[in-house]
Amino acid sequence: MGAPSHITTPLLWRSDLLTQGHSPDQIRWALTSQRWLALRRGVYVERETFTALSHREQHLLNALAVHQSLNCDHVLSHHTALAVHGLTPLHPLMDVTLTTHRDLRRHVVGAQVFTTRDLALHRIDHDTPWGASLPVTSLARTIVDIARTCDLPTALVAAESALSQNIIQRSDWGDVLDQLPRWPGVTKAQQSLDLATPHCADPLLSWCRGLFLTLGLPSPLCSVAVSHQDHAVGRFDFVWPDQAVMVMLDRTDATTDVQLQRLRDLRKQEDLMRMQGYIVLTVTTHELIHQARAVVARINSALARAAA
Repeated sequence: MGAPSHITTPLLWRSDLLTQGHSPDQIRWALTSQRWLALRRGVYVERETFTALSHREQHLLNALAVHQSLNCDHVLSHHTALAVHGLTPLHPLMDVTLTTHRDLRRHVVGAQVFTTRDLALHRIDHDTPWGASLPVTSLARTIVDIARTCDLPTALVAAESALSQNIIQRSDWGDVLDQLPRWPGVTKAQQSLDLATPHCADPLLSWCRGLFLTLGLPSPLCSVAVSHQDHAVGRFDFVWPDQAVMVMLDRTDATTDVQLQRLRDLRKQEDLMRMQGYIVLTVTTHELIHQARAVVARINSALARAAA
């Protein structure tokens, strides 16, 4: 199968290349020399073209290759659909996620396959940067599917990214949930999405808040701007105002000089807020990923001290 003739994409199809006069040896040389990259069996892309794309665009091109290779009815769903709608998950996109009819379920290399009884439900067509359209679940259905099948932190990343950009309303996914009352995970999805807030625009903060809630912490305020005597102190990642506890994330996503300046600013903010009676904790993203329970224990201890 090749791309439709009226659509130009970066994809190179082996069948088209052979028709155009390329020999199997030429194709093999282009792949072994890494001039071309194989996205799927018989589907290639020029390496320079692919590496110039963003991670989201690379995933969309992979999704387009999967879509045009399959000979069964399907719809892109879950995290791939989220990327199609312009929302990139916090963690790197790996396999293409798609849904097909339960009677047509099959193993697809490089894809995670879900099934449904009704493929037409909440299905729309979405244009790619290359002009070709992809069948995807609606944004509301996509968020519900992620909330049904993933943990709370992952669900909040998707839901709060959409809410904070004002591209979805709670009623949108509420309508979807009302139409799927007996689907697996619907109750879990409802509970997760009830916790979403439009005030958390940072996917990392959404993920952390979901982790805190999963491990039993009370819900904090996110990304709170704090001032003192009419002067801005800074923005704190998590605040429990009743207990006067603040948590800042020490991120490792910048150059050494920027990180050093960020650390100096952070220390000044911490000192000023401690003078106002706040308990201020700093945690690293590494600690959150690998020592989450220890971090939560520290926060719980601070909340308990504040309440004493």
